Amino acid sequence: MIRRSYLFLLIFALIAACLLIDPLPARSQQQVTIKQADKATIIKQNKQSVRKLIGNVHLVSGEVEMYSDSTLQYLDEGILKSYGNIQINTPNERIWSDSLYYDMQSELSRFRNRVLVLTDQTKLFGDKINYNFLTKVAYFLSPVRMKDEQGILTAQQGYYIENRDSAVFRYQVQMKDTLQYVEGDSLHMNRTSEVYEMYGRVFADDRENQLKLSGNYLEADSLQRKVSGDAYLQRFVEKEGQMDTTHIRARDIIYTKTDTTDLLDAYGNVRIWSRQFSAVADSARYFKSSEKFELWSNPRAWHQSIQLTGPYIEIQMDSQQVDQLISYPSPFAVKHDTSLDRYHQIKGDTLTAHFQNGDLSQIHVRPNSQLLYYTKDEKEQSDGAIRMTAQSTRILFENDTLKKVRSQKSIDGTYLPESQNPGEKRLDGYTWEPELRPVRPDTTLEPKWDPIPEKPPFALPERYLQYSKTVDDSL
Repeated sequence: MIRRSYLFLLIFALIAACLLIDPLPARSQQQVTIKQADKATIIKQNKQSVRKLIGNVHLVSGEVEMYSDSTLQYLDEGILKSYGNIQINTPNERIWSDSLYYDMQSELSRFRNRVLVLTDQTKLFGDKINYNFLTKVAYFLSPVRMKDEQGILTAQQGYYIENRDSAVFRYQVQMKDTLQYVEGDSLHMNRTSEVYEMYGRVFADDRENQLKLSGNYLEADSLQRKVSGDAYLQRFVEKEGQMDTTHIRARDIIYTKTDTTDLLDAYGNVRIWSRQFSAVADSARYFKSSEKFELWSNPRAWHQSIQLTGPYIEIQMDSQQVDQLISYPSPFAVKHDTSLDRYHQIKGDTLTAHFQNGDLSQIHVRPNSQLLYYTKDEKEQSDGAIRMTAQSTRILFENDTLKKVRSQKSIDGTYLPESQNPGEKRLDGYTWEPELRPVRPDTTLEPKWDPIPEKPPFALPERYLQYSKTVDDSL
């Protein structure tokens, strides 16, 4: 399932890079030092005094340096406008863009065109990024790309609220790292609680656990992943050179990682299909370490021509094959004998079915077993039925065919000849509902959008290219 990953936390480190950008803070607007400019003049623009700096502009304010091709400093309003080949150096990051607007009074900064933010571990790309140092909100107004050594996030828009330590990304949100890919229409995140929520046509590909899933909503924290709204999970297991798939559909699917095992819970109209068995229930749980399924609340399970019903059903797998089936209390099993077109029936307090190499070998019901099974004559034709009660009954199978019946203690049986039309007989509680049996889905979960491009979304700024030649920039 989706694991807790640095991919989902790297976003905040990237955003923080933007938030640390305070190139010329309001408190020091009178302390802007011109280190270099090919030409500097004071002009009047709309009756305002404007310092015009052109050519190789280098400004310093405290620990922040800014380079540009030209800068206009509106002395009366406390506004800076810089253009062309901009580079900003701070103690924590470097920023490049084609233009910058900074209002020292409102503390609003606007970076435009080929914006690139680089820290020691992360890199951010965008064309329109606003940040207000007063409200502590960053806005990503155009497609944004965030990358670190382990993963990439892309979205069409977004914003970050520093005071709440929360971020929202919208429209074609995609995330990937080396082991997983996730996409959806929008993403809500909070770093403090380590909770993220994804809305709208969610798809996830977890290659580490060989899972794919989809739904209308995804919520995750450090321990759980929950998919809601037409949740659909596909689990892939390679066996003998072939890929086997288990399909689970439900209203909600929850994955929990514990110290001992990984749990998969499904709630609401649960439908399970695999090559070995299929089932429906209101609730289901899967234990990854022990390969065990548990079904509750009106469950039904099918294996080949057998249907099992009971308040609780446990399916024990072994190497992706059914190994044992347990149901209690008051389980009811029906086997359709296709050669006779009749239905063998057995019920009791507890039922245990054993399998060999995935094929049913025996069913054991105890105590208070009740059995109705049909016999054949030498010509393999219907030859009546036997109705029997006992404390313990075992039915032995071979190649999905009933071969022997063994009962013990308090045995009481009745033979029903063919003349009494035994094919119409039913034990109390008989249930046979093949129409509910899930069939193999023909759906393969795939992402909606093209893969995240490996290359940056725009030509890299010239000053950045010069900078990258002097450092080992692996991002």
